[in-house]
Amino acid sequence: STTVIVTVTDFNDNKPVFSKKHYEKTIPEDFPRGRLVLTVQATDADTDANARLSYKLKMDDKSDCPFEIDRSLGMITTTEELDREKKSEYDLVVIATDAGRPPMESQATVKVVVSDVNDNQPIFSKAKYIAKVPEDTSIGTVVTTVSATDVDVALNGQIEYQRIADSYSGRFFSIDTKTGAITLIRALDYDR
Repeated sequence: STTVIVTVTDFNDNKPVFSKKHYEKTIPEDFPRGRLVLTVQATDADTDANARLSYKLKMDDKSDCPFEIDRSLGMITTTEELDREKKSEYDLVVIATDAGRPPMESQATVKVVVSDVNDNQPIFSKAKYIAKVPEDTSIGTVVTTVSATDVDVALNGQIEYQRIADSYSGRFFSIDTKTGAITLIRALDYDR
């Protein structure tokens, strides 16, 4: 009597499948370097080496990508500081490849949105504002308007103007907190 043992081995006939085809995460621009952004995950219906997966980021320009991925765990981390004013979102492509022969792969997309933090100071359009005001100027006249901009967005980029406490000028002028318009609020007398 003869015994025949037949072992069926796995053929690499399945591609990796991501748990999601599209991932999205919002992180602040002051997100620490080296910190975990998110983890992508894929599985493969094959067995043994045919199911062993590795991950990589598909990049056209590495210098433009401040992220890296752990090849075996799919963990995406930051590699440098972010600046929302330079780039507010990143569209990444993650490839999962199995270790079969020939290898099979799948892709998923990851969108990382960089949210604003208040990291920029307002900048005035001029370093110095000069207004020549005749002494017979009517009360309520706008004598000049100051203007500043802030590259931050939403509330972080809103400008509010204030007069620096000065007992003398404060008696004669007011500033509109929204527009920067400086208005005469009291009659002027050149001789005083």
